Amino acid sequence: MFHLSAKIFWLVLSPLSILAIILLLGFILKLRNSQSTIGNKLLMLGTSLFLIIAILPIGHNITAYLETRHPKQEHTTQPPESIIILGGAINTIKSNKYNQTIIGIHGGRIITALELSKQYPDAQIYFSGGNGALHE
Repeated sequence: MFHLSAKIFWLVLSPLSILAIILLLGFILKLRNSQSTIGNKLLMLGTSLFLIIAILPIGHNITAYLETRHPKQEHTTQPPESIIILGGAINTIKSNKYNQTIIGIHGGRIITALELSKQYPDAQIYFSGGNGALHE
């Protein structure tokens, strides 16, 4: 039940959905009353935000900041107790279709985890991920 409610929550409150709601609300107010200043302001706000997001490299800059926020740790004084592999490495749709594991564009995560498991054989490996679809 939580999975379904989380999906619905993000569907409604994702930034793109909020932008669409602003534009739709402005359009509806404008249709009901052509002199609506609130409708005009919502349409201007929604259009401006859409153009800013479409033109400026906001997503790339945020991703680059997050990826370079902490320096890569080369040497450690003690071996790690566990290795966590973030999801997204396995293409679950194609894997289910062909009944075999299909590595996606983030497959390097699995390869890095294998390299680390050879360096640190006592470390436990955890894989976070899976299919995020509402149905199988």
